[in-house]
Amino acid sequence: MVMVAVMVATAESDISRLEPLQQAGLKVAELAQPDHSILYRITGNAHPHRHGLRAAGGSWNKIKQCWEFTCATDADSPLPRIATTANHLISTSMAFPPYAMRL
Repeated sequence: MVMVAVMVATAESDISRLEPLQQAGLKVAELAQPDHSILYRITGNAHPHRHGLRAAGGSWNKIKQCWEFTCATDADSPLPRIATTANHLISTSMAFPPYAMRL
């Protein structure tokens, strides 16, 4: 299977909604697939946020070491779910610094 990497966001509002992911140190890549679906990959230190990403509908790709979200059309885009998770990531990462011990 051949994938074409496209590092563009779909709309300006989507870019601003995903800004909390960048603040958490994560990156989002948008990949167009041959069947015209879109694959979003989230890379970076996502381990502390894995439960939120899984709850948002993501799946871990062990080979690529990233979280993947797939959508067939713009109507079922995962970006709103990812944005909600991103806002939650920021609020929890502020509460628990990475060096803090969690009990």
